[in-house]
Amino acid sequence: MLQELLATNIFHFLLIFSRLSIVFYLFPGLSASYVPVRLRLMLALLVSLLALPLVRSELPPQPGTPAELVSLVVAEMLVGAFLGALVQTVMSTLQLAGEVIAQS
Repeated sequence: MLQELLATNIFHFLLIFSRLSIVFYLFPGLSASYVPVRLRLMLALLVSLLALPLVRSELPPQPGTPAELVSLVVAEMLVGAFLGALVQTVMSTLQLAGEVIAQS
């Protein structure tokens, strides 16, 4: 019972962390070269740990095969990459708009 509960929690934590680590890797400000990689990693771990109880009911059940696990993790990473790239694009657009307004 305890082993099954721990495995489920680790699986859910892995899903959350795989999405948030990519988001923090691409997030403007945090993706700068002067921000240490360890800081980004610790921030992603901390936010994943805090988000785990909040989203546990929305997460899928633990898969039965390794192929399903890999597909779930890759899907979470793709969603995280999309979210991070979306925020980066919005911030770049705002910066470009600010430069155009400043020149006119």
